[in-house]
Amino acid sequence: MDEKVALNVLGITYNRSQPDTYILILVEDGGVRQLPIAIRFVEAQSIMACIQRIIPQRPLTHDLFSSFAKAYGIQLQEAYIYHYEEGLFSSEMIFNNGEREVHIDARASDAVALAMRMQAPIYTTPSVLEKAGITPDQIASLVEKESGGEGIEAYSTEELKRQLQQSIEREEYEQAAVIQRELKKREGKEPVSPID
Repeated sequence: MDEKVALNVLGITYNRSQPDTYILILVEDGGVRQLPIAIRFVEAQSIMACIQRIIPQRPLTHDLFSSFAKAYGIQLQEAYIYHYEEGLFSSEMIFNNGEREVHIDARASDAVALAMRMQAPIYTTPSVLEKAGITPDQIASLVEKESGGEGIEAYSTEELKRQLQQSIEREEYEQAAVIQRELKKREGKEPVSPID
């Protein structure tokens, strides 16, 4: 069995290449590789509600399932993204009611949305990160390409701060992470996680 790598939710950004879809960005715990996963609007909305700690007037589907599981003493042990092939992630949720463990097949977006609500860890495998993960260098080259070929170093600190704010407002967390790393480098500080 493949060893497991812990993941944290970094954020969500709009998917420019596919209309009406979003990109969920997970980052390896204690590392730099990011795992981008294309998700639909409903799941993006549910995950963003958790990130921003928004409590809807009526429960969303993931809230309902979480409440149901807790009411019956069912604990989500972990969400596990265990396979990646041709753009498709295979995931499962591992539940336990104190007497038995049950593995349930799930979309990665649903598994993450529930894990966030039920305070369960999210894992993947080194092979999934190898196939589908991206590094800050790859993100920086994408940002450079989008900015017309100019490197991020060419911008003034004030301009970078303005672009950072705009990136966060547009929920473009990949770009925000690159900009924040450059700002921290200029301040002589170690890079930190850009989004809580």
